[in-house]
Amino acid sequence: MNCVYIENGGVYNYPKGTDFYNPSRLYPEYPWGKDEISSIPNDVYDMLRNTLYGMGYDKANFGKCNWNPLGNVIKPGQTVLLKPNWVSHKNKVYRGDPSLTCLVTHPSLVRAILDYVVIALKGEGMIILGDAPMQGTDLDEMFELAGYNQLFSFINRNGITVDICDFRKYKCVFHKGVSNELTLIDSPYKSKVVDLGSNSLHAENDKKEYVYKVSDYDYNLTKNYHDKGIHRYEINEAVLLADVVINIPKPKTHRLAGITGAMKNFVGITYEKASLPHRAIGDKESGTGDAYDKKSILKMYMEYIDNRQTICSVKGRIVMAKLLDFLKKSLYILGVLFSGDKYRIGSWYGNDTIWRTVVDLNHIVRYANKEGNICDLPQREILNIGDMIICGEKEGPVGPSPKPLGIIMMSDDMFIFDYTLSKIMQMECHEIPHIRFILDQYGYVLNAFIHSNNKEISDKKVSDVRFPKKWRFEAHSCWKN
Repeated sequence: MNCVYIENGGVYNYPKGTDFYNPSRLYPEYPWGKDEISSIPNDVYDMLRNTLYGMGYDKANFGKCNWNPLGNVIKPGQTVLLKPNWVSHKNKVYRGDPSLTCLVTHPSLVRAILDYVVIALKGEGMIILGDAPMQGTDLDEMFELAGYNQLFSFINRNGITVDICDFRKYKCVFHKGVSNELTLIDSPYKSKVVDLGSNSLHAENDKKEYVYKVSDYDYNLTKNYHDKGIHRYEINEAVLLADVVINIPKPKTHRLAGITGAMKNFVGITYEKASLPHRAIGDKESGTGDAYDKKSILKMYMEYIDNRQTICSVKGRIVMAKLLDFLKKSLYILGVLFSGDKYRIGSWYGNDTIWRTVVDLNHIVRYANKEGNICDLPQREILNIGDMIICGEKEGPVGPSPKPLGIIMMSDDMFIFDYTLSKIMQMECHEIPHIRFILDQYGYVLNAFIHSNNKEISDKKVSDVRFPKKWRFEAHSCWKN
């Protein structure tokens, strides 16, 4: 379907988990009966239901007990992955959002989607709910703060089989900017290394002999995955086992990529995060990298010290790591003073690395088979349902401020979803690298139509729509240029 659906519900908050995110109406198709109906309004559930209808799914049976909107995508016996955004347990900048509503995907939307997945599977198949958050994320704390434990209680008491997974290889604990504890994740799922080789978008830069870096990982480890002629990603096998992926992003501004939507959300499919190039060490001016703009010997040493700090942290040399952290920050301050360039660690509009990683990962999700081999034909169905009741603006993705839109947006095409998102945010599309790539390589997105309950934007080409000015996002401070 060459379209996107926007349910504009005029709802700017989420239901509490008191009633396990149950709907407040007993719909004919509802699988759990009258005992699982909420006494308080649940507008998010209603909006998700309207969204599925708005996409045209099983319209002939709408309003009947056999309405099965996801039945055209999900078949009994299949494995379905629900992929939310669980990036962090803490908003690093904005302190007025203790429930993390502008940071992570809200469990009320996950719950509503889960019900329709259960209907489609008809008691046969597997459901996986998982993400690979940042290495320092405490998922248990995030689950508690964001209200996921109420969702899990509902799952358990109704006997729904759901594998709740942390896709990371390991997690760590940070104290004053230094990691001091590394723990392997206990999971039944391991990993598959997917080799894109010359088909990786990073291959275009092989002649530049970049040294790629992921924050808090030794760049020598990343070099094993990405070097001249080598471009590999280590993916959690749970993702590749899925027949259907329902991608549930939390749209926000992003310090590295400009925006994060459907495509960027697939960064969370990885097992080994060191395999994800985030920046190329060096400066844009001299062509050595894209971590910062102007050539600076001080910042070059800052990058070296940063990597030494990472190595010391992993080895448990905490005192030395803290000293190096202080030195790194001092070099950054001096580097800014002497070069006039405030940018660092790829957090700016000149980052030419992360968007390539994002596009590579989207190619893997669609075309890699269960063994991790790239095929000519798509290997799984992908649906994208954006949690845009409250989005995140300004210092995203880990320090966003709330941007209430009251929207759920859905498309079965990641490119169309992200192009529409950039238009809603009212960002300059050609200034967002992965959007620019989409427009250059996949021109069909310009002909995509919007369908919506909002008549002012419905039944028009995305490219022709002028979205309300109040929907405009304030960009990350390093993208204001």
